[in-house]
Amino acid sequence: MHAVRQGAGLHRIRLRNYLCAQLLILWGLAVCFGGVDLPVEQPRPRPPGVPLPVDHAAPRDLPVVRPDPSDAPPPVFFGEDILSERGEIIFILDQSASMWEGTPNATRAGQTKWSEARAELTRALEGMSSSLKFNLVAYDCNTYSLWAAPREASAANVAQAKAWVDALWPSGGTGTAPACIVGLDQVGPGAKLVLLMDGQGNCPMPDVASHRDSIRRANTDGIPIDVFGLFVQPNGRSFARGIAADSGGAYFEVR
Repeated sequence: MHAVRQGAGLHRIRLRNYLCAQLLILWGLAVCFGGVDLPVEQPRPRPPGVPLPVDHAAPRDLPVVRPDPSDAPPPVFFGEDILSERGEIIFILDQSASMWEGTPNATRAGQTKWSEARAELTRALEGMSSSLKFNLVAYDCNTYSLWAAPREASAANVAQAKAWVDALWPSGGTGTAPACIVGLDQVGPGAKLVLLMDGQGNCPMPDVASHRDSIRRANTDGIPIDVFGLFVQPNGRSFARGIAADSGGAYFEVR
C-alpha cells in the first residue's frame, strides 16, 4: 500500500507540473499578442511638504517685457527732436485769428502760419513710433482737446488726429494759459508739452503776466514745455521764452 501511494503522488506532481507548463505557454502567447494587460506599477503619492524635483518643477511665469517708450525714435517738429522720458507728448496749437497771416518767407509764398503749422504737425504725427502716446490741444479764447487723455500713436489714432486738425478753423483771441493747463492735467512727470504759438496770451485774462503765472503754478510736476514761436509777433517773443524757461523746456523760433 505504501508503494502505491508513493507512485500515485509522483503521478499527481508530474500532472501538476505539466498543467503549469501549459498555462505558462498560453499566458506567454497571450502577452505576445496583446491579450493580457500587464500590471502597471502606480506612482506612490508625494508626501506633503516634499518639493518636486527641479527638472520636473512647474515653470514659473516669465515677466512680460514691454518696449521702453524712451527708446523709441522721437518725433521731429520743425527740425527738432521731441524727447519724452514717459513716452507721452501733448501738442498745443495756437489757432487764434492771427494764424491766418501769411508767412514772410519768400520760399513759402502763399502759405499762412496755420497751413505751415498744420503741415508740420502732420509730418510729426506720421513719424511717431506706435510705442509713444500723444494728444492734441488747440486754443483760441476757448480750449479744445482731441481726447481726454493721451492715446497710443497707432495708425488709426494718427489718422483721427490728422482729420481733427484739418477741421480746425483759426479765429478769436489767444488763450494760452488755459490750454497749457488742460495739457498739464492730462500727463504726469516725464511727459513733454509742445506749445506752438505766434503771440502772447490775451484771453480770458488780458495781461500776459497772469497767463505765465497760471501756467507756472499749474505745472506742479515740473513738466518741460518746449515752445515754438512760429513767426512770433515781437510782443510775444519774451512771453514764449518765459514759458519755456519757467518749465525747464526749450524755446525755438521758426522763420
